[in-house]
Amino acid sequence: MSNQEYDVIIVGAGAAGLATARTLFDHGYNLVILEARDRVGGRAHTNYDLLHGHPLELGGEFIHGQHAPTHELVQSFGYSTLQVPRKETLRWGEPAQVAISLEQLSEPRRSRLLALYTAYTDLLRSTPQTDQSLASYFLGLGFTPDEVNIADILFAQTCCAPIDKLSCLDLIHEAQRDRAGQSDFRVRQGYSALFARYSESLPIKYQRVVAQIEWAQGSVTVHTRVGGIFKARRCVITVPIGVLQHGDLQFIPDLPLSKQQAIATYRMEGATKLIYLFDQPMWDADLAYMARVGQVARWWTPTYQMEAPLAGLTAFLTAGSARVLDDLPEADALLLGLQEASELLGVGMTILQSHLQHQMRISWAHDPFTRGGYAYIPVDGTPARAEMCQPVEHTLYFAGEAYATMSNPQTVHGAMESGWAVAHTILQDR
Repeated sequence: MSNQEYDVIIVGAGAAGLATARTLFDHGYNLVILEARDRVGGRAHTNYDLLHGHPLELGGEFIHGQHAPTHELVQSFGYSTLQVPRKETLRWGEPAQVAISLEQLSEPRRSRLLALYTAYTDLLRSTPQTDQSLASYFLGLGFTPDEVNIADILFAQTCCAPIDKLSCLDLIHEAQRDRAGQSDFRVRQGYSALFARYSESLPIKYQRVVAQIEWAQGSVTVHTRVGGIFKARRCVITVPIGVLQHGDLQFIPDLPLSKQQAIATYRMEGATKLIYLFDQPMWDADLAYMARVGQVARWWTPTYQMEAPLAGLTAFLTAGSARVLDDLPEADALLLGLQEASELLGVGMTILQSHLQHQMRISWAHDPFTRGGYAYIPVDGTPARAEMCQPVEHTLYFAGEAYATMSNPQTVHGAMESGWAVAHTILQDR
């Protein structure tokens, strides 16, 4: 049991928790971070062993946007980034065909794909008064169900959401506040290295799974499953929304009804990666991103322009596609992914398997400290984000990618900006 009373307890050492803690600690706050895992980073986790010191991202992988504040953090530590032209170099695969650039697609497929992109851009610039699902939006414009399936791959799965549930108003809300830009980058040293540096000197207690938070105005007592009891005047909760919804963290007394309703509004689907490492590339050096309509639909090369000893290929699945792959035995899921990669690359299974050095499945839905990929807002649920940003009696605060209202949710930088915002709110309440 801890006899010390803190100014602030922060639950979780992911991007949001570290951003909150770094700001408050540097302002002289007496705080402690309680982290369930034995590492920092949360849903950002880098493996350095499989590529012999080179980073392989098992969770969050990209800096989304050339103006994302993460770039300043990277530069402050003397690290660097690598631009990855995913959207600009998309290769699309028709059923049982090799993935090719949009310029190489036959008409009318190319025109219809470009029409989907145009319609999506028009949506983000619009100002509708009522909400609808992204699927309804495309169907209302005359796109066919098959074309909506393509939009699901290109747009909804990026949001870790089924297209028939994803809120158009929430997408528009984000687009209107987007300052980050459209380009994608990787941290050359890996996200784990970045967060290890960012968390230096912070008081973190690892393997402290928080089970219960007792609270009254100006007073918080946090009970961990193993590791004692911690007391503070304020508490910042940065665990993923899926953990809150699952009831893994109990509040005594219960949170206000408005907060409970906001938590219940969110949806959090699975996010799964299938990662394959080969002794040599089975594709040309320019391949960065390819997709198709299928069970294992979205792919990229995690070793793009990296001088690594192995060549990597990653499939990223979310929502319903992730559930299907998660329900399969790992060997079956990996075989299914490799078969679809074989078609997209135009390389036979025998050849792929002969060069395969390692394969693995990472399921974030099966991680008890995450319970999914990232959160999305369903139709008519947009007010939930603003509600979650409101403190509870200047005592309980919530931060994370799900609560990024003035930035990009579902991103690492959105989580960090949410943490910085909470920290500045606490500083103003001092």
